[in-house]
Amino acid sequence: MDPRQSLLLAWADLAAAALPSVPLVAAPREDFLWLGPSGGLFTQGLARSCDLPNSAMARRLAQLDALAPESHVLREGWVFLAGTIERDGSAQPIVLPLLSRSVRLATNAVARTVARQIVTGAPVMSGPPEFRLTADGEAEITELVEDPSVRGDLGDRAEFGRGAFSQMGSNGTIGAADAASMLRRMPALRAWIEEVVARTGLHGEGRLLLDTQDPWALAGHQQGLRAVVGSAVFATRERQHGVAATALQGWARHRDLGRSCFPLLYPVGEEGLALEGPSEPASEIDSPFPLSPSQERVVGLARMRPLTVVSGAPGTGKSHTVAAIALDHVARGQSVLIATRSRFAARAIADLIDRVPGPNALRFGDIIDGSSVVDELNDQLLDRQAVDAEAALGDARTARDSHRRTIARSLQLEVDAQRASGPISAMRVLAPKAFEPDADLEHLARLAADASAPPSGWWQARRHRRAIEDLARNVGAPVSDVGAVAEAIERARRRRAALLLDADGGTVIGEGWEQLATSEDQLHLAIGAAARERQDRGRKARGAVAELLAALRAGRGRRRQLLAAIDADALTAAVPLWIGTLGDIEDLLPARAGSFDLV
Repeated sequence: MDPRQSLLLAWADLAAAALPSVPLVAAPREDFLWLGPSGGLFTQGLARSCDLPNSAMARRLAQLDALAPESHVLREGWVFLAGTIERDGSAQPIVLPLLSRSVRLATNAVARTVARQIVTGAPVMSGPPEFRLTADGEAEITELVEDPSVRGDLGDRAEFGRGAFSQMGSNGTIGAADAASMLRRMPALRAWIEEVVARTGLHGEGRLLLDTQDPWALAGHQQGLRAVVGSAVFATRERQHGVAATALQGWARHRDLGRSCFPLLYPVGEEGLALEGPSEPASEIDSPFPLSPSQERVVGLARMRPLTVVSGAPGTGKSHTVAAIALDHVARGQSVLIATRSRFAARAIADLIDRVPGPNALRFGDIIDGSSVVDELNDQLLDRQAVDAEAALGDARTARDSHRRTIARSLQLEVDAQRASGPISAMRVLAPKAFEPDADLEHLARLAADASAPPSGWWQARRHRRAIEDLARNVGAPVSDVGAVAEAIERARRRRAALLLDADGGTVIGEGWEQLATSEDQLHLAIGAAARERQDRGRKARGAVAELLAALRAGRGRRRQLLAAIDADALTAAVPLWIGTLGDIEDLLPARAGSFDLV
């Protein structure tokens, strides 16, 4: 067996043992806002946001959310397993959502609330501000259901009352008799709840009772468990999804690990020698991002080396560099996968890429963002006519280089003028014609360079003597020391620069800097446009994009299966830049080595 396969299997054993236990109490009572069967987002169909009435609990949860903008501390749960069970000889309260997702909760500004009421035709009412609940992730079945494929299937088949709960009162509460009557008319919902609860292993023998009251009214008070139908928003610590043991075991069965990045990190034999590479980039780096010299060097090295490590303290531009590397590879016709540890980091890099022209990044871990990007890409592939972006890129680069040369000549003239001090009498004796106003100093410098080349044979010696004769004729004096004559020509060039600057009043670049900045901005736009035009627009690519869009809009459980069926080459040619968290990658992307050129 390949040593790397053994290593993956060992990691799989460790991953299974390192998974944290799932808390049986989602949140304490003071961080739990019960919304009832008709409240929240789960029963609102495709809605991604809704308003919640003002309350002390809503204010507290909104404050907790505002204190942690980079993480998800709030979740919305649907159908709670609630009650009390005996565990290790003591009573254990249970408040566990069967289905939950990350949400954001913020105060609705008064102006926005009034504007929404005017647009919808509702009467304008004054009063305390409402709160806006917004979905910020995908719904997931509780991790007490250990099999990822089963969790995905149960999530895809989740039941939310099929519109019945949305017709209830705004407070979302009904009497016990009405609740029992309504739930009896929902066999699909009951069957789904019983299937999920059975998979958790918490409920024993006997029929599972359904309820609609606040789960905390049962936890610690009601012996046994009930399934409470309704939604709640609660605060909890963001769970870090570890690498699934099944994913590591699946990779260990692959025979084409050599096509992945794994051999670069864990080489066998002399494979580590492949890490050797050039120390400097072979060509100038053109990027839609403004880059510092160190960032530009890293982008150039990433082109040539199979493994590049970027490190540094926070705020030193690592994300900026990663985004520049990704767009540089995409512009060169390669596919890129950016993997991050957190969703915040993935969005930060994606936002950086969105600010500059070029292909958009597909954030495939977020169904809404991902679908919008693919919709936009699909519209471009179908409707947008191709343009000659390469010609525009060449013109923009030529204009930028022209402005650079103009400024460089002006600055070089200033440098030459500063070095023109000192007597020139001796220099006039060595090369009198070089100090004439109409002397072609560039031609004289070329003659001096030819005359200074050492001969290596009788033919070169003859040409050398002729070159010295030509130099003497053009400088107007015999040449005994070619080096001294070359120095005299250089002194004449510096003196002319000083005279020109004195006549013009000094070096004045002025608008040249603005013109250079404008030309660089135009070049950045042209680089992004050219990278976008390099995306495949053929029939095969359009088909792959259509399949990708269907996969992103499918349930989380089927998405991995649908993505695995898409032609990887056609897909990455049409959508070359992907961004996601490590957890999303393991959950959604098929385990297929060599799908991306750069990870």
